[in-house]
Amino acid sequence: MIVHRVSGSSLAEFSKVRLFEPLGMRSTSWRDDFRRIVPGRAIGYAPSEQVFYQAMPFEDAYGNAGLLTNVRDLLIWNEALSSERLGAQITQRLAEQAVLTDGRRISYGRGLFIQSYRGQTEIAHSGGMGGYRAWLGRYPGAQVSVALLCNSGATPATSLAQRVASTFLPPGPPPALPAAPGATAPPMDRTFAGTFVSERDGMPLQLTVEAGRPRVVGRPPLEPIGARRFQMGPAQVHFDDAGGLLMTADGDQVTYRRVKAYAPSARDLEAYAGRYESVEAGAAYVASVQGNQLNLRLEERPHIQLSLRPVYKDAFDFPEGVVPGGIVRFQRDTRGVVRSLSFGVPRVRDLRFVRIAATPPAHGSATGARFSLELLRRTGGIADSQ
Repeated sequence: MIVHRVSGSSLAEFSKVRLFEPLGMRSTSWRDDFRRIVPGRAIGYAPSEQVFYQAMPFEDAYGNAGLLTNVRDLLIWNEALSSERLGAQITQRLAEQAVLTDGRRISYGRGLFIQSYRGQTEIAHSGGMGGYRAWLGRYPGAQVSVALLCNSGATPATSLAQRVASTFLPPGPPPALPAAPGATAPPMDRTFAGTFVSERDGMPLQLTVEAGRPRVVGRPPLEPIGARRFQMGPAQVHFDDAGGLLMTADGDQVTYRRVKAYAPSARDLEAYAGRYESVEAGAAYVASVQGNQLNLRLEERPHIQLSLRPVYKDAFDFPEGVVPGGIVRFQRDTRGVVRSLSFGVPRVRDLRFVRIAATPPAHGSATGARFSLELLRRTGGIADSQ
């Protein structure tokens, strides 16, 4: 809207004339009409119960996402930044970290993350929509750029792209261990594996131990920096004596407590069955039990059905590849009766749906549902597609 008001042209036309064509990005355009046929365009897919289904963004909204491109053109864009073809000020401003009002400098800047990887400054961002996943980053000090595009919603774009970058980056500095005699980072045994839950928002971390080192599933490897202290990308992880952990990133600290694994029986799952409505979202979900499986179905959207996986008591996560970092939690009253459920994803916390009926209505009952899984995907930290 700003570009149109200032230039008189749509963002799609302005970008084409002022950016893409001058740079030679011949395969890049905005998805301003999702019905338009684009030669060579890949279809997006997402996994569900051992098979793949099409997962396409059928909408014309663009600017925050929706760029149709290829790896060649993305690398042209990165080279334009590195060589300052867009102007020295643009290159500089896109590499600046933001400063909060309390003076803390954080890793996020003007639409990009600026952090350290293997001793190099990494300027990058991941993205995705529907079944598409993307990552674009550059390491100015090493003159390395990586562009990754994939049409599978299950692709861990960031970790895969960083593995590619590691092939070309010089070796990073060795871990900075404490100087005190005997103060080393001991190997972690299997007792450190398990599920940890944020005391702030209930989001879980699944921890495994590989080759004597802890690793959070879906996150970069944990590199030892001291006794019970590890570096995980821009964050530091400290395991306490009580069996929990403290994660610090950008000056912010979040405490995680260990929770027991939850393996509910079919009878336990029946306590969650029912119809749940949200006035805020204008939608209704139906929870039902099939065998030992708890399912969620969005009314009037038969293709949106989620097979939930238990994580801890009253908490379930989404099927793999649907919403990374998503959680569904059920709330009980003082008598222990389930009264509501809430969705939590990296960009939405505690979106509440109130239980209306304990017995799910027949499939296809009418409701004014306008909420869809696409909203969850957008708000799940995967909407800023490159």
